[in-house]
Amino acid sequence: MDTIKISEQQFYDYMECPVLYALRNINKINIPYHRTQHKLITQVMKYFLTRLYNGMIPTFKELQRKWNTICLDNKDIVDEKKNISGWQKIVTFATWAQNNKIAVGGVSIPYVINVQNVVMQGNIDQILVDPETKKVELFYPNFTDKEFDEYSIQTYLKYTIDAYAFNELYKQPIDGIHIYSTKSNKSYYTYRGEQDFKRLTSSIYNIGNAIAGKYFYPRENIMCSNCQGKMYCRYWYQNQ
Repeated sequence: MDTIKISEQQFYDYMECPVLYALRNINKINIPYHRTQHKLITQVMKYFLTRLYNGMIPTFKELQRKWNTICLDNKDIVDEKKNISGWQKIVTFATWAQNNKIAVGGVSIPYVINVQNVVMQGNIDQILVDPETKKVELFYPNFTDKEFDEYSIQTYLKYTIDAYAFNELYKQPIDGIHIYSTKSNKSYYTYRGEQDFKRLTSSIYNIGNAIAGKYFYPRENIMCSNCQGKMYCRYWYQNQ
């Protein structure tokens, strides 16, 4: 079989809606991704963790400059209230990280996952390493105002992808998955095992081959009204 290459983002696009995938990747329509306060704060968080990884401790003034620049570039979705609440979340996170003396083992680490004839590429978000025990954790700060529930933590796909990618990259299992919430200022932990990985690899294989086979169709549901591609979707059809 011919090798099928997909990115992690293309995998998510197809899972969200096969027509959305086709519009972006086949029809080459520039459909923007949904921006949220959480995603914008994540840019500051990655800057913070990257600086720590390189042996430097960023000041709050540095972080505020970074956040203000991001807010200026996204004035259409970040008003003064969101600017202030976002900065408060950044302060909460940075204070927690410094108080707990976190040690960063890597940020945006490239990976390649091979599932038969499908190759998926992406990046592991970030890794923490305990200086004493040497245990390695996947790390996910969360800047939303949502309450965590056990089911979403146990099934969130990105955690599974990164855990599997870590296994493939380093030939050993991750020691744990660490989620930190600025809303509660607490940490939550989960893990991924063989059954989770079987579900993931089946999904990668099936989606990769569905894309190669040009199996695109609209996934019509209540979320369509908020889709960034809705203006194009009604006029989409696939030549058989």
